[in-house]
Amino acid sequence: MSFSTTLILISLLAPQDTEQIDRQGALSAQAENLHRVTPQRWDYLLPSDPWQTLVSPLTLDGVEFGVDQENPAALHLDTNADGVMDKRVSSAYARVQLKATGGERHLLRIRRAGETWQWSNAEILTGHVEGVRFQIIDLNGDGRFDGYGRDAMVVGEKAGASYLSRVASISDQLFHLTISATDENVSTRPYKGPTAHLNVMHGFHSRGALDYAVFSSGESSFELADAPDGRRIPAGSYRFITGRASKEAETARMTGGSMAPIVLAAEQSHSLAWGGPLHARFRCSVSEGELTVFSNVRFTGSGGEEYFGFAPDAKPPSIRVLDVTTGKVVQYGQMGGCCGGGFSAYVARVPSKIQLEVHLNHKRTLFETIHGRVRPTRVANADKAPR
Repeated sequence: MSFSTTLILISLLAPQDTEQIDRQGALSAQAENLHRVTPQRWDYLLPSDPWQTLVSPLTLDGVEFGVDQENPAALHLDTNADGVMDKRVSSAYARVQLKATGGERHLLRIRRAGETWQWSNAEILTGHVEGVRFQIIDLNGDGRFDGYGRDAMVVGEKAGASYLSRVASISDQLFHLTISATDENVSTRPYKGPTAHLNVMHGFHSRGALDYAVFSSGESSFELADAPDGRRIPAGSYRFITGRASKEAETARMTGGSMAPIVLAAEQSHSLAWGGPLHARFRCSVSEGELTVFSNVRFTGSGGEEYFGFAPDAKPPSIRVLDVTTGKVVQYGQMGGCCGGGFSAYVARVPSKIQLEVHLNHKRTLFETIHGRVRPTRVANADKAPR
């Protein structure tokens, strides 16, 4: 091979410089206009809570609006950022417009929460991107819609939102997203990086269905519960953020718990095994013949994920206390409380001179009966932990 031919091949195989790639990306990008709307129903499934504690000053898109809480039942707002409190709110739920002179309008939802007040953005950005409905939710409460990894987005006709992502899967194709909060538009260009295939539906075991599941890697985030055959996503290390499972009227929220990250190499295909059977994790102790099963019961799935907020409420877990040597049940009862509001501790007298094992069983519609067992620690009365 001649020297000149070698140079030609090297130049053809050499990576393009960053400036050239950026120029090509700008040329191939397609901009779509978005507009603000006020949803009539807030039935989104979100990766984190949109409600923020209302404090003074309330800073939205760099503008400070004054807040003065008169008492737990009323507050005053400076709605135009001129330093004068000009609106009083006393109803338990309200919508309020804030707008500084020459600034952007902000429409808020405000609610009373015990002794404090909370707020969230009442508007979203919406439109169509690559022919598919697209919505952005101001999740972090800064009055903007361009917080990658902090705000939320919904792709398609569904309720489940991921975090606002640098890369989105739209009609089974991957696109880079560039959000312009000033012009309220989004630009897309095809994603050309390494990809992998992740299926979180096939290996999920329950009596119901997985209807929400968010997985994130840095500022890339995907809601995958609408992908029964899995989805192609950028290669990377993904964490399970949040989810929900349901069967008929029963639902349970999910979080990552002790689940390990899912590391996906280029062209790798992975099916996640998780869900049931669930295991109950709890602590208990015996002090001077009194058994205490503490209230902070945790339910973990086979993949390390954790389940909480079961609704509607059901009977609390049952407790059986066994003599380890004979297997005989020496005490039986139920914890107090419920899943939604939390359980209360189980306290009972038990024999003090035998080795005990405590069995906890909890029946739910979504899963087979949840079991857990542990041998209580023996502690001095002065060392008893709070219940």
